[in-house]
Formats: sequence, structure tokens, C-alpha cells
Amino acid sequence: ENRLKNVLSDFERQGYRMKNGGYVDKRISFYSILCAVISLLFACFMCYLWTDAAKDRDNYKQYYEYFQEQAREQKGNK
Repeated sequence: ENRLKNVLSDFERQGYRMKNGGYVDKRISFYSILCAVISLLFACFMCYLWTDAAKDRDNYKQYYEYFQEQAREQKGNK
């Protein structure tokens, strides 16, 4: 019976500790959430840059192909 009381009181203490933030320090959880948000924003920014670069590549493709053709013709004339 004494053992059961000890187990129950330990369980109750553990519950208080979890409720008061003893298990996970509030500062650490705040920093981990902040880090996750910054990582997500960085990933979105990189995706934006990637799609923007793809648009530029499509815009300049015709010039690239034209100069490639010119270079081939110059090599053929030599």
C-alpha cells in the first residue's frame, strides 16, 4: 500500500513538472520553433529564387541557342 502511494505521488509530481514546463524548458522550445520558422522561410526564399532563375533561363534560351549556332558556324568555316 505504501508502495502504491509512492508511485501515485511520483506520478502526480511528474504531472506537475510537465504542466509547469520542467520537462522542456520554455526558452528551448521557443528557440526550436523560431529555428523551424526561419528554416521554412529560407526554403521558401530558395524556391522563389530557383523559379525566378528558371524564368530567366527560358527568356535567354533563344539568345543562347543563336550564339551556339554562330560558334558552330565559325568552327565549320575554319
